[in-house]
Amino acid sequence: MDNLPAILGIACLAPLASFFLILFAGRYLPRATGAYIATGAILFSAFCSFAALSIWSVNHFPAKSHHGHGGH
Repeated sequence: MDNLPAILGIACLAPLASFFLILFAGRYLPRATGAYIATGAILFSAFCSFAALSIWSVNHFPAKSHHGHGGH
């Protein structure tokens, strides 16, 4: 649970890092490589987000609610 902010930070910064990588090194890369880098960064970001969601949901699982229906 302590590494949750780091995972979410990586999820936010991965697409930004790929943008700057494509911006500065794009002219040296083959034509379609930039698209693969951007798509990979987005998929990696989604994976990190789902990992953070699973870590959070394991530690904050919702409790059963009792609505007070008496003897039903």
